[in-house]
Amino acid sequence: VPSRIISRYQLLAGIQLERERNYVEAFKRFQMAIDNEPAFVDPYVELGNMLVRVDDLEGAAQCFRDAVRVEPGSLSNYANLRAVLRLLAKSDAARFQGELEGVERVYKELESRGAKLPGGEYLWPQDS
Repeated sequence: VPSRIISRYQLLAGIQLERERNYVEAFKRFQMAIDNEPAFVDPYVELGNMLVRVDDLEGAAQCFRDAVRVEPGSLSNYANLRAVLRLLAKSDAARFQGELEGVERVYKELESRGAKLPGGEYLWPQDS
C-alpha cells in the first residue's frame, strides 16, 4: 500500500509540474511513479501526453505502448497509440505503418466488443 501512495503522489506532482511547464521535473516524477508501481497505467498516459505536447512523438508512442501492455483492454490507450502512430507514419511510413495497422485492427476489435472512449478531452483529433 505505501508504494501505491508514493506512486500516486509522484503522478500528481508530475501533473502539477507539467502544468507549470517544468517538463524536466515532471518527466522525473512520472518516471518515479512508473518505477515505483509499473502496473499503474496513469503515469504512462500522462507522460505520453506530455511528450506529445513537447513534440517527442516517438517517446510518446513508447509510453502508449507501455499503457497498452499494462491495460490491453483499454480502448483509450489504443486511441492514444493510434493517434501518435498516425502522425509518425506520415513522416516515416516504412517504419510505423505496419504497427499502425496492427493497432487499428485491435482498436476495431475492441470497439466491436462494445468498448467506448471516455468523454474526456484529447490532445489531438480521435477520428476513425
